[in-house]
Amino acid sequence: MLYLRVLTHDYIRKVTWASIGIVGIYNAWGICMYFTMCIPLAKMWDPSLPGSCHPLSVWFALTYLHIATDFLLLFIPIPVVVTMTIPLRQKVGLMVVFTTGLLYVSAPQQRPPPPFGPGH
Repeated sequence: MLYLRVLTHDYIRKVTWASIGIVGIYNAWGICMYFTMCIPLAKMWDPSLPGSCHPLSVWFALTYLHIATDFLLLFIPIPVVVTMTIPLRQKVGLMVVFTTGLLYVSAPQQRPPPPFGPGH
């Protein structure tokens, strides 16, 4: 929502609203997937129980969508900052502030794998 307030270019606003829609849809999908991770949920910890779990490919799809939208949100303000008529030092400072999101995007790559596997 910060982008909608700060970045007033029409195409940036459209891209931001589209991003909000995409992120909302895939997060709703993710929440549904988490609530139905395994049926019954206890099967996640005890694979001997009858039931089923989502395949690992579902979780990879959610992860890749998350990473893709993180990069999308990271790159939205860059064209605006580049075209600003401000001193180079301020442009570089703004780019550094906006690209600190790379730390956020790269941090989930360092997590251990989920505690369930395709055999569940």
